[in-house]
Amino acid sequence: MNHIKRSYKVLGDYNSAYEFLKSEYTLLHLNSMMLPQFFEYAHTHPAFNHKLTHRMSLWEENEKIVGLCGYEMNIGEAYLICDNNHIALLPEMLHEAEQKLSIKTEKGYQLVVSVMNSQKKHINLLKDNGYSFSYSEPVRIYRFENGFPELSLPDGFVCHSLEGELDFEKLNRCIWRGFNHTGPVEYDIDAQKHYLGFHRQFHPIPYVRSY
Repeated sequence: MNHIKRSYKVLGDYNSAYEFLKSEYTLLHLNSMMLPQFFEYAHTHPAFNHKLTHRMSLWEENEKIVGLCGYEMNIGEAYLICDNNHIALLPEMLHEAEQKLSIKTEKGYQLVVSVMNSQKKHINLLKDNGYSFSYSEPVRIYRFENGFPELSLPDGFVCHSLEGELDFEKLNRCIWRGFNHTGPVEYDIDAQKHYLGFHRQFHPIPYVRSY
């Protein structure tokens, strides 16, 4: 297999990595929940660790990406995505993730690897390498062809488009409450300008190994 492994370069590789994730997306496996949209969202999020993106890895064949090992927000987590013709790369990708993406805890090094329950080869590889099941959560998909219900607002409420108004404090409050946060609204104007400027229109099963 004539493949080349190299570090991810966020400025030069983002577009090709995004297109790779799009090309490998299926409803069955969902890219181990590293969806193209999540990849994009993370890269523009204030919590995203831009300083360690070089620890992500790419596998290429004939200058085309065939595998990606990376994190969504920060090290300590890993997603192993490869095309169907390069499943044999999974052990190498897992080793790379352990070397570059694991974090040190009081009990030793730890890495959380997220997979879908349909990815039997991923799951068997993790079990064979000492990983244990941590938790699962449902993935819900709504099909647009089913249509959308007609909804009406209670008396006294109206909808306003935010397209013509970029009030960062108001937007931040909407998002804070929309995610069901409690307590006073946290507001960092610099962080929110960066985040909300990218998103004006708001339209997995982890396995853990400690060693």
